[in-house]
Amino acid sequence: MRTLMMVASCLGAMITSTAFADDAMERLQRTIAQVCAQPASATAPALDATMLYALTDCQQGKKPNFMMGTLHSSDAGIIKSIEFIVPYLDASDATWFEILEDEHSAQQVVRLMFLPMEDKEGLKGLLGEKDFAQFVALVQNESPTLSEYHLTRYRPWAAAIMLQLLAIDTSGVVMDDWLQNQARHSKKPIHALETIQEQFSMFDAFSVSEQLIMLRDAMTQFDDQKRFTKEMMDAYRQGNLQNVADIGQKVMDALPDKNLAAKLKNKTLTVRNIRMMDKMRQDFKKGGQFVAVGALHLPYAEGLLAHAQRDGYRIVPIAKP
Repeated sequence: MRTLMMVASCLGAMITSTAFADDAMERLQRTIAQVCAQPASATAPALDATMLYALTDCQQGKKPNFMMGTLHSSDAGIIKSIEFIVPYLDASDATWFEILEDEHSAQQVVRLMFLPMEDKEGLKGLLGEKDFAQFVALVQNESPTLSEYHLTRYRPWAAAIMLQLLAIDTSGVVMDDWLQNQARHSKKPIHALETIQEQFSMFDAFSVSEQLIMLRDAMTQFDDQKRFTKEMMDAYRQGNLQNVADIGQKVMDALPDKNLAAKLKNKTLTVRNIRMMDKMRQDFKKGGQFVAVGALHLPYAEGLLAHAQRDGYRIVPIAKP
């Protein structure tokens, strides 16, 4: 069923004509020529009009690279808002995603998110009976089919993430899958910026007590998190990366333990951004690379766009027509 949904999504999204694609690339080349005719600037690129950016080193005859911010959602309006990126993906030579979405990776994720079976008490034993009952009530109010036994197998950090994801529509084909379907349809090589182990190893830096603080904060701020998520989805539909970044910062600022919040941002964004940029830097020198990564990885002084700019690339925003 998952495969059929992915195929249907892919076929339904192939709506871009060759003429439109050629026109989009011609407009971009003219814009790049204008940008490259000006002296390089250390000013950060505008982030209020798009989720897609061209990165060029201004070498004649070399294709630009592309970097887009994604959102883990299957909301139809969200997916609609990014359909304009297809010509740029089609014009690229290779694609990059955080991780490769397939059945094997899904199985790996499940293994890493769940406590070992020999841990008989599970999350209930770690969280305490009263707090665990509150956690179950919050989850089952949003997703009644999840059993108490199933929920007690989650690691504390995974339970905290689950509460965040409950506010997002992931019932259909999520954006990451949709984009990888586009890449497969275009017969583009697909590379992973991280392995599953690399992505989830960031949580090894947090002790069980820190993970429990994160989970209890997620429970206490559940309604606020739903509001933040709605605001972020609205900002994403509008193509306003700056607002998405500001909302992401508000989420961090809402955490009572400021040291833990700083550590969380460092491990989930800063450290991973360095690793991602290191992994694709050599291929970027060739040009023609299309990168799709969570939107919060792009902005901030330690974001991927800033890394690319420090590497000498001009950043050209590509607004939705």
